[in-house]
Amino acid sequence: LRRTFQADGSVSTISTPSPGITHRDRRPESCFEAALSSRSTAQSPSRRRAQWSPSNCPRRSVSLVLRVSLLSLLLPSCSSGVRSASAMPQRRHRWLIPVTTLALIGLLWPQRTTARPVVALDGTRRVVGGVELVYQAPERPRGVFLVLHGCSHRATDAWPRSAGCDDCVGLPIETRVVGAALGRGWAVAAISSKDRHSGCWGRGDRERIAAATKWVRERTGAGPATVALGASSGGAAACYVPGVDASVAQIMASPLHMGSAHPPVRFVHMERDKRRAAMIHHQVAALRAAGVDAGEMVVHPEPLDAAALYRRGDGPGGEVLPTPETAEAVVAALRRSGFIDERG
Repeated sequence: LRRTFQADGSVSTISTPSPGITHRDRRPESCFEAALSSRSTAQSPSRRRAQWSPSNCPRRSVSLVLRVSLLSLLLPSCSSGVRSASAMPQRRHRWLIPVTTLALIGLLWPQRTTARPVVALDGTRRVVGGVELVYQAPERPRGVFLVLHGCSHRATDAWPRSAGCDDCVGLPIETRVVGAALGRGWAVAAISSKDRHSGCWGRGDRERIAAATKWVRERTGAGPATVALGASSGGAAACYVPGVDASVAQIMASPLHMGSAHPPVRFVHMERDKRRAAMIHHQVAALRAAGVDAGEMVVHPEPLDAAALYRRGDGPGGEVLPTPETAEAVVAALRRSGFIDERG
């Protein structure tokens, strides 16, 4: 989303995006992030005051100052016809101390980093008013981050099995989303849809989502902001969460009217899904025309191999399949069945 939510309540520029994703929203400022920043820091003025620190200052600015100073140091050597040769050493000596100081600052100034501590996933399952949910929160969470599943799934997909959630299964992508949100200071809650036959979401889930969100906020002491991320049917539900400040809809267009009342939204869709891509592109244009902060992220095809299935990196969701041999067998079966070609 071009920016990432900091644990201290600020919103800062995102790290380099995945090479498989194209961002189609390059505006320098966005009410999508501004709304979240104002809501999540509304109860903590001290956090707003503490948003700037040396680690938040780009090192390139210090490097630029250093280069200008070095250039100034060298300029006297180009004007020897104006200044006497005896004055040159004194001139350079005057610049020696500030330039050396700036050089040390450029070397020692902390670099900005988007690295996040790895958060141990330990979800707690509860049934509140007939609504199944799994949640986890850091200390002083800035708001509630909702994870809404697709059809045939449920809330227990988003956390690995633990003492607090014996039914949890911990799907790889879902657990990585949860870990990333927790690392950014959000109280994370996954909710199961009412229709347990299809597992899909419907408009009748609106009040269930609102009640579960209120319960999690009161239980964890989370701030006022609410963000919803959903996939497929859950992507549609993320758009109509009551009182949502921002939504992320994966592989799904919005079911709402394209007017000014629509929440700020980012659509994530696959490049090869031409029909849905055309629909989302139309919705983004209509929402922007209505003054709504909307954008899209296009996920490009990537080859699937055994290494990708076995391990997707450190942290939650890293191990997708238990052994490399299992991953090799799965890829071979997919190739034999025609789901992937020789290029993956």
